[in-house]
Amino acid sequence: MDNTLLSIRNLHTSFFTHVGEVKAVQNVSYDVRRGEILGVVGESGSGKSVSYMSCMRLLQEPGRIMGGDVQFKGESLLSKTNRQMRNIRGNRMSMIFQNPMTSLNAVLKIGDQITEPLREHKNMSRAEAKREAISLLERVQIPDAEKRLSAYPHEFSGGMRQRVLIAMAIACRPDLIIADEPTTALDVTIQSQILELMKDLQQDLGTSIVFITHDLGVIAETCSRVVVMYGSMVMEEAPVDDIFHRPAHPYTEGLLRSIPKPGMEDKRLSPIPGSPPVQLSPPPGCPFAPRCNYAMNICRRRLPEFTKIGENHRSACWLLSGHAPSNNFRRENI
Repeated sequence: MDNTLLSIRNLHTSFFTHVGEVKAVQNVSYDVRRGEILGVVGESGSGKSVSYMSCMRLLQEPGRIMGGDVQFKGESLLSKTNRQMRNIRGNRMSMIFQNPMTSLNAVLKIGDQITEPLREHKNMSRAEAKREAISLLERVQIPDAEKRLSAYPHEFSGGMRQRVLIAMAIACRPDLIIADEPTTALDVTIQSQILELMKDLQQDLGTSIVFITHDLGVIAETCSRVVVMYGSMVMEEAPVDDIFHRPAHPYTEGLLRSIPKPGMEDKRLSPIPGSPPVQLSPPPGCPFAPRCNYAMNICRRRLPEFTKIGENHRSACWLLSGHAPSNNFRRENI
């Protein structure tokens, strides 16, 4: 039985601005499996969020999907009409956005915002939707749930607003939840509570979750598999243990070296030198080559193909070619 829920194949997305075409997503391909928590990690501008805005068909001008396909449960989302996509979004696929204050409607009561998808997609009566909304708020651990239905978003704390968004996301029992930086604006304690809540809900509902984040701590705590993106492309894909203990791409190694670890209080972090590529004129070769300590001439001229490292582990790096010279990166990590 095919375990694939969402299949992204050769996805290309660009933004057409007054200064030219910005290639935000280039040749992105990977799958999301049923019942898994997948992490998509990378620096700002790497294409993480845009790839899923493309999947959900939420891109607005000047953004356009230029090529590729996105299959959800065997059906192409890019061939769906806008009406068909409205039936899928919020019903079979849900998205939790980064800032709950801008994601929630400030002039509508919380109860109205939670019951809307229930009445739209599940054909519930007003009374049925209200009962379900109370149950959802209780499920995401919001006290006095019935009373809070009459509250407005500004009457909730940041953590509580994020819980409301989660309640809305799971309302119709979707097959897939996409969480775009869901804990960025929260303090560490609330962040941990939200992550624990989402893991519990995933186990209870069997829903697949994609965490889009730049925080490797979130990845380590929640995900079973990781996709690493840089410069609008996928650099590496692997189980979470391989990413942290056996990185197969210099960019992944650089990310790991730039995060603090226990016992490093007196040591300086090692940031990745340089800046991400400008996607108006992306380099012809590997986008990470200008910042890579191991870059060879071919890295600057041609894009590498993916090399399989092990079970469910692949990396796009010329260093993995059988013709590449021996180097410290390969000895230490591969």
